[in-house]
Amino acid sequence: MLCFSCSAGATESYEVFGGDITYHLLDFSGDTSAYRQKISPDGKLIYNPTYGVRYTNETDKDYWSATAFGGNNSLGYPMGGAAYTTGVKPNKYVQLGFVVGGYIQDGQPFYSLGIVPPSLGGIGTEILTPIIGAEINFKVKLTDSVFIKESNLISFITSSFVSVGVEF
Repeated sequence: MLCFSCSAGATESYEVFGGDITYHLLDFSGDTSAYRQKISPDGKLIYNPTYGVRYTNETDKDYWSATAFGGNNSLGYPMGGAAYTTGVKPNKYVQLGFVVGGYIQDGQPFYSLGIVPPSLGGIGTEILTPIIGAEINFKVKLTDSVFIKESNLISFITSSFVSVGVEF
């Protein structure tokens, strides 16, 4: 995933990101044959394109961020949502946070395959899928103002290698 950031002040940054690699920790169907863009032989590791924007506000010891995103779910259908993260910075190159949010997706393709995806309800076939988990971000300093950043989201359902990019 490529991520570009620009500083809006000493403690703020904006990011534009794209891409996503997801590993399904839990499989509600027992059958991963319907998952799209499979990377692993068992079908649980997939590439599902995700794009979005993220605002981050940080101090020397903590941070919070707000993210809006869209892309494809595990079956290759459109989804979109938002997340909020708050956390600590053990040092200036690592962020450890708690993530809460959700995304809207069409539940019908899942139900037609006999899969009951986790949801908080919905309207019609559109369902709200929750996101609750931990975020681990690593930065590698290239120059005084440019970093390579890797972000990871670990939830109860999936583990996502969310982004690798350049932050400046």
